[in-house]
Amino acid sequence: MNNLQRAAGILAGIASLALSLGTGASAAHADSNETHSISMRQASHLVMGSGVRSITAKEADRLIAESNSQTASLRRGITVSVTTTDSGEKGGRGHFIHQRDRPLACDTQDDGKRVITYIYWNTPNQNRWATIEDANGANGDCMVRENVDIPEGTKVILKTCLKSGANGREEYCGVNRNGVA
Repeated sequence: MNNLQRAAGILAGIASLALSLGTGASAAHADSNETHSISMRQASHLVMGSGVRSITAKEADRLIAESNSQTASLRRGITVSVTTTDSGEKGGRGHFIHQRDRPLACDTQDDGKRVITYIYWNTPNQNRWATIEDANGANGDCMVRENVDIPEGTKVILKTCLKSGANGREEYCGVNRNGVA
């Protein structure tokens, strides 16, 4: 699949998700922080400048727990999680942590697949999205994107799937969840 076909597929997905966001935005736009599948060698050179970094699964769980406890007391933003639908031990999980608008992708099963997490949201004239992939295997870490900027109070849709390789088709996608930035 070439980049043009992939972009067309992403735009089609965004258009369908725009309906569930309840807006009639006429244009689609990838967030400037969108990630693309690249080799781990390339990624090691880009990670520091891109706002993408690896964190331990334990740190991811701590961020989610902190976010949920702060949400209860502040009543701002909603943190959500999605687990893939493969049978047995789940192959992956994705999270949207509303503090600092951070999507996470966590590969949790040594099955040769990678985890991809999308977040979608609308601005007044555009549909926007950001992606993050955990492509380095189930090694106890998660990938987190640090520099997504979503206006406070904006509804966000979280989608998490498994993929076989960088250009593989999505499979075992969990049920999309709604959060709030």
